[in-house]
Amino acid sequence: MLTRALKRLLSLRYRIQVTGLETITDRAGILIIPNHPAEIDPAIVSIYLWDQLKPHPVVLETMYNLPILNPLMKKIRAIPMPDMEFDSGPYKRKRIGRALHDIVTRLQHGENVLIYPSGRLSVTGEERLGAASGVSAILR
Repeated sequence: MLTRALKRLLSLRYRIQVTGLETITDRAGILIIPNHPAEIDPAIVSIYLWDQLKPHPVVLETMYNLPILNPLMKKIRAIPMPDMEFDSGPYKRKRIGRALHDIVTRLQHGENVLIYPSGRLSVTGEERLGAASGVSAILR
């Protein structure tokens, strides 16, 4: 299907090997929290996990609302998250609270969610969360 075509397209540029998925026996309500060393990571992880886990990715609102991506974002039921990089008013904090609540509700209903904990690239391989506390709030 579509994931097979996308995997084939990715294979033109990348050698991707996925291991360990067979060890995931309970495939419901999983919070997937990878690191983010390159811009292509969200696409690769989503595509390679989709057939087995169908993870709903948490994406920045700016990406979610791009006209070319929005139909796909809606189809995979992505979760839009406001970007706190530039401002952090009360309205934006309220929208973040709603997104976090949506994530928790989906997990409780057995859906799988993919979120990058820091929300930004990790060029050193070390995840620096800074003030990004979304994963902590979800786990509580």
